Amino acid sequence: MKDLVAALDESRGSAAEYREVRLELRALERALLEVEVLSRSHASTVKLNALYGGKYHRKDEVTRFRAGINAHSSSINMLLATVNVNLAQTNHKDISDRLRESSNRQNALIQKFRDRLEENNALVSARNAITSKFKEALRFESFTQFGAEIKDFMLRIININIATYNTVISIQGVIFGGQRSLTHEPFILEDAIGRISPVHMQFINSWDAFDAVFELRFRKIQGHTKVKHREYTLQEHSTKREISRTRHWEGAFLPGQRIDMRLIFDSKEQSLIGTSCPSCKQVSEDSQDSEIQWQVIKQQLSVWKLTVN
Repeated sequence: MKDLVAALDESRGSAAEYREVRLELRALERALLEVEVLSRSHASTVKLNALYGGKYHRKDEVTRFRAGINAHSSSINMLLATVNVNLAQTNHKDISDRLRESSNRQNALIQKFRDRLEENNALVSARNAITSKFKEALRFESFTQFGAEIKDFMLRIININIATYNTVISIQGVIFGGQRSLTHEPFILEDAIGRISPVHMQFINSWDAFDAVFELRFRKIQGHTKVKHREYTLQEHSTKREISRTRHWEGAFLPGQRIDMRLIFDSKEQSLIGTSCPSCKQVSEDSQDSEIQWQVIKQQLSVWKLTVN
């Protein structure tokens, strides 16, 4: 002990720190000397026995305390293991549900693609029939009737080909898009006054939300009453297929799809005087049973697309 104190006196470094260590070692040395003197002068006293007894008693308490800590540590480790297993099962179920949902959507798109291909094949067959009629018409020099039929069928074939192309693009997005959801791509809506807006299906996720946003867009604009009472239709731009509101929201539209909105005007007055424009009252020469689309020039040269049944 004396040698250690002397070594600390001679060492270099932080003087304050070494000075404190030196004082503590000297205090320890004095305490040890007093213990030695006490043990020599009083071989066995009541105080020493009490100190020894207290020492062993505290040792037993420390041992019991360590055993309790080990028991609690084991319980905590078991709880952590159980929680990790439950988390793993939950993550597995979540991943399985997402994969199942993605597979169902992909199967629906594939089925729709097959339906479009069948319809395209039917139109090709019809085109071949029209071609045969056209060849026959060349012999009798009657071009007018068959020319109109050819034009109509060619337009239908072009529309079906465009729709088929869009479906193929959607399927490619599902196959090569990884975990990216199809709902991340909006569909395009053109309303009755010609405004084109993307509709994000992850933001507007129900018919109620769509109606609320749509009503706000027509607030203080002509046509707000029609929109508020849902007197309008939604049609697919390429095929003119009407979107039914009875279908579930996520299954009614496709990402990237072009949708047109038409206001509906239907009154007893119009049925008595014939089919007329709701704005200028011009009477149409078409049958009342057919659908008529009017383009009405309103304020600021905006075009209204109206449908009269």
